[in-house]
Amino acid sequence: MMHISERFARLSAPGTGRTVIQLTTGSDFCYPMYYFIPTFSSDDRYIVYHRAGGGQVQLHRLDLATGESVQMTHCTWPHTQWHPWCTDAGSGVLDHRSAVNTARDEVIYFDGNVVHAMHIVTLADRVLFTLPDDRLASGQNCCSPDGRWFVYIHHDRALYATIFGPPGAERKAGYQYQRHLSKNTRLTAYNLDTGEQRTLVIVDAPIHHVQPAGNDHLAFSSLPSAPTILYTDYHGGWYTHLRTRTDDGGNTCHYCATQR
Repeated sequence: MMHISERFARLSAPGTGRTVIQLTTGSDFCYPMYYFIPTFSSDDRYIVYHRAGGGQVQLHRLDLATGESVQMTHCTWPHTQWHPWCTDAGSGVLDHRSAVNTARDEVIYFDGNVVHAMHIVTLADRVLFTLPDDRLASGQNCCSPDGRWFVYIHHDRALYATIFGPPGAERKAGYQYQRHLSKNTRLTAYNLDTGEQRTLVIVDAPIHHVQPAGNDHLAFSSLPSAPTILYTDYHGGWYTHLRTRTDDGGNTCHYCATQR
């Protein structure tokens, strides 16, 4: 088990008395990779997390053994907000769209439309590919457990502008309905060994997030007409429901997928 530095404050959880370790301090907003995808390195020593403050959001690496925090990215892209679900943190990395590849100890992130991979330990950085100017990364992404694939969500930038206005503008009234007008949203798999790009799913609706379900399948969510857990594989061309609505109208929202 990883020894956690004594530099971190130890607290006591109300009600249970269990030890709680406070990892970050200060006025900046600190948060890990978006929910239910890895945020730790393979040996559990490092945490990759967002730090938003001072008009920017960047990725940082926290060393649990020493307590040292290092800023990993120095991106300057001016429009990082993930519409319509997050607030505007300013410039930097595209918010909530980075993914840790635990098998290779890399974090993949977007500096605008330029996609990078940075090694968590050495901080060596490389460019993987660049999205065309008319596309925009638009959801929470993931890597396959075996480390071979980076799976990401992107949609049409022009339609995004008609729904939300120019980048950086305040969200328009009624956006919760208007976002359902998304067209040509794509779930794409990028092979980290060969550079192959595979379009797995194309829908005229936003895809919120994608998670690996083992090394062969993916769970993703959720279409306005089907607020359920959806399922496909790395060959694509199809998807199906893992769960549908209940008789009384209940829907799925957040969930996670495991190797089992």
